[in-house]
Amino acid sequence: MLVSDLNTAKSRADVGFAIRVRRKELGLSQDDLAAKLSLSQQAIAKVEKGSIDISRWPWQRLEALRRALKWTPEEFYKATGIELPGLREEQILRDHALPVKTHIIPIVDAGAGLPSWTDTGEQIEVVLPEISGYDRRDLFAVRVRGDLMEPTLSEGDIVLFVRDGEPESGKIVAVHVPDDGLIVKRLQRVGDAWLLVSDNPAHPPRELEDGERIFGVAKAVVRRV
Repeated sequence: MLVSDLNTAKSRADVGFAIRVRRKELGLSQDDLAAKLSLSQQAIAKVEKGSIDISRWPWQRLEALRRALKWTPEEFYKATGIELPGLREEQILRDHALPVKTHIIPIVDAGAGLPSWTDTGEQIEVVLPEISGYDRRDLFAVRVRGDLMEPTLSEGDIVLFVRDGEPESGKIVAVHVPDDGLIVKRLQRVGDAWLLVSDNPAHPPRELEDGERIFGVAKAVVRRV
């Protein structure tokens, strides 16, 4: 699936030059970079010559390129003119400001049922400014299981969600699937359809089905220690 909201102000030649310079700075050969992206050496050569428009690549491959070249999201944007959907928001969530308010909110494992706002279930104490304006019952947390959202989210990461938040294309959401509980996916709009996308390219996207409910929108991430 192609990313539809990329900024392509830079020319292909400029992007290719920036990638070539950075690759050489890191001591990588074209073969090395190709292997990290599951591409051929010839494809990398075409990218660096400006023959391939990487803004049409899937989000996952662009993120793999960013990581392979060890660019921050800001450096990647500066070099290529491409902003990955949701990446700026997620970077802000990682770089927390000073704490404002403590929340004790329910937490469930991905694949489990809906969270309970009583004091009987598992809970997490969170101090983050991003959620200071919300009531406790507006919030819940999901512990990531499996590799569906790699490399963005890893096994054991805890994602904090705003209940019934405003879903937008590119955002990470918690979806309640009948009989399967809550799953964590990225929401993507393609035409008239809403897709649930795994950041891990090994897992194909699928349409949001009737009876499935977007239960919350991601607000912050607590990384596994």
